[in-house]
Amino acid sequence: MGKINRGSSTVAADLPVSLRALGRGGPDFCLADWPEAQLNRNQTLDVSRGLLSWVVVLVHVVWFAGYADGIRGPAGDYAVNGFIIISGFVITQLLVTKNESYGVFIFRRFMRLFPAFAVCLAIALLVRPFTFGTAPSELMREASENRFFWFHLGAHASLIHGLVPTAWLPQSQLAFLPPGWSISLEFQLYLVAPLVLWWLRRFGLRGLAFLSIVSAVVFVPQVAWRLNYVWSAPGAFLPQRFLFFLVGMTMYFFLGEFAKQVRYWHGFVRLGEVSYSTYLVHWPILACLNIFVPVEWSRMARAEVLFAVGAPVTLLSSLLLYRFVERPGIALGRQLTKPENAIKSDSALKPLRHQGLAQPWDSTSEALLRKLTEKYDLPPTTVDARINIEMKDFAEAKRGWKTWRNLRRKRD
Repeated sequence: MGKINRGSSTVAADLPVSLRALGRGGPDFCLADWPEAQLNRNQTLDVSRGLLSWVVVLVHVVWFAGYADGIRGPAGDYAVNGFIIISGFVITQLLVTKNESYGVFIFRRFMRLFPAFAVCLAIALLVRPFTFGTAPSELMREASENRFFWFHLGAHASLIHGLVPTAWLPQSQLAFLPPGWSISLEFQLYLVAPLVLWWLRRFGLRGLAFLSIVSAVVFVPQVAWRLNYVWSAPGAFLPQRFLFFLVGMTMYFFLGEFAKQVRYWHGFVRLGEVSYSTYLVHWPILACLNIFVPVEWSRMARAEVLFAVGAPVTLLSSLLLYRFVERPGIALGRQLTKPENAIKSDSALKPLRHQGLAQPWDSTSEALLRKLTEKYDLPPTTVDARINIEMKDFAEAKRGWKTWRNLRRKRD
């Protein structure tokens, strides 16, 4: 039975050990924030994301080809649910292992989602004059876009288009870039995730059970029908899919190291890294290709051509978006929210190298850990680069590493 610390008091809770981190305070800066000491990526999650993104691509290929029934709908629905479960796992890991304020967390997550979403939305708007009216099943959505163009654009720019009821803004969740409805859902998850973790820290497994029961109510047919009628059938409103988010959170608490040591072919991992761009950019690409595929062709022939041409174009576009949009956006979010006491690698290593305390090839974390082991007379194997170091040690380091130099002189 784990214990959760809250200030000066300690309460018992029937939670796994990993959940105890929710109650621990920590410094504003730790070695885990440094590039060379970041937590190892779980390649199983990356590969799963890549697989799910291409399931969505295939679903939309057969949809453009004219298949309106079969497993197309359930396959896409299951893929999105898989994305939400993975998001619940990853978001919980971020909140537990990093000491970020609510504002910093939300801003960094926004910068993770918005840049690529904005670029793909712009691409969809640019090709819209050419794709408008080419898909008969999209006429209702396109009519709403024409009538409420600026309202749709404003809702998408703020990532709240999944929150807007259909009666207020028809087809808001699917406007312009239909796959974007789940991006609004993802952002809603980010907004409530810290609050959910606070709830679990306070009430433990009882709180988790309560949230699970309340979330399961939306699957009652009468409740589900009402939510779909007021919001949208895809499920862009958070309560419609919140249960899958809780599944991902629970998986982290009880299976935090799930398949983390498994290694995959680099190509599969790469597909997972660019899966977010793949999920968004494939729609305008397929919509454009659909213009040139003759309607008199069979559905199978149309699907084969759309995939044969659309898949490589989508993959190339995804790689470019990841390299020039996603990664710079993530870096900008980190830069703008960098804590004031953050230590730049160069400024931290220069005085150490000048005093002969670090070698030119040392990383910042290696140099700091070596000095910490000397200071506390600890064997190097007892120090883990991923643990939080006391704030006073970083304050000393920020003052120019004078403490390390003085300690060195005294030892000599």
